[in-house]
Amino acid sequence: WVDVPAIGAAGSAAAAVLHPLVHANDSDVFEAVYRSRFETSSVLPVAQPLVHLEMARYACARSLRASDAVSLRDVLWSRPLEFARATAAPLEMLIRVLPDDERSARFELVSRDHGGAETVYSQGTMSAGAESAAPFDLGALLTDTEHGADGAGEPLAANGMQVLSTLRASRAGSTPFVLAKIDTPPTEQDTYGLSPTVLEGVLQAASALDSRSEPTPAASNDLQPQSLAALLLHA
Repeated sequence: WVDVPAIGAAGSAAAAVLHPLVHANDSDVFEAVYRSRFETSSVLPVAQPLVHLEMARYACARSLRASDAVSLRDVLWSRPLEFARATAAPLEMLIRVLPDDERSARFELVSRDHGGAETVYSQGTMSAGAESAAPFDLGALLTDTEHGADGAGEPLAANGMQVLSTLRASRAGSTPFVLAKIDTPPTEQDTYGLSPTVLEGVLQAASALDSRSEPTPAASNDLQPQSLAALLLHA
């Protein structure tokens, strides 16, 4: 969970930052790079590696001058990132954008220590423009699911908020899936392309497909994704 009001750029006014998670554009003629500096008081548990997706989406979309419709692919998380550390120094993050052409780019998120040494935490690719998705029959999906009831389900609370209002999961067949309704808080609707709350809900819902457990969502703090094949953002 990302406590949005607690996020701030070190040594700068909130109004000066580009985005709650991406604070400055340090690009030059040699590379496109964006920087974020988080005070140790910021509440940004990397619970949520998925938060990297929003940081990368914003940086890549700005570099490519992309619209709201984008796709993120082949994302790898090499290690967990702890934002709230016991050190007094702010944590500096860089989002490096490496364009392949006018519509696609590779990205990597790294931290930089006092000596300038960098550690890579996640990387992947982003393409601009909407992609077509295979049609699906929502009614058939609801019929095929094995958890929850249509229009209702056991809500999953995260830090006092109802993230999942409906959850259904099915492990049957060749393509297991989860179907969840995730509500975006009004405070995030106009600020993020990929809402931190929605990202957390996706991670929680996906845990229902874990074959080692009952089809109920796990707490997001217990989940550490390692890779993401594709994420399509249509608007």
